[in-house]
Amino acid sequence: MVLLPDIPPAPTPAVIQIQPAGAGWQLTSSDGLFFGLFRDRGSALKHARSEAEIHPGHVVIVRETLSSRAGPPSRLAGGVGVA
Repeated sequence: MVLLPDIPPAPTPAVIQIQPAGAGWQLTSSDGLFFGLFRDRGSALKHARSEAEIHPGHVVIVRETLSSRAGPPSRLAGGVGVA
């Protein structure tokens, strides 16, 4: 009989969330490592994606209100979800 070592559970991914904040877009992370306020959605998304790429285990979520973007919410390329 071979005994295998205990395998620790996988860590919970940290979430980098982008959401409208007044006239700009706010970026926050669930682990408290990242935060910021950006003038436009594209800048916030670009920064969040670059942070997620260099920090394994981070995922990006974009929260939008219906008035912040034309059209219904959809799934974006690059593993970024829109809620």
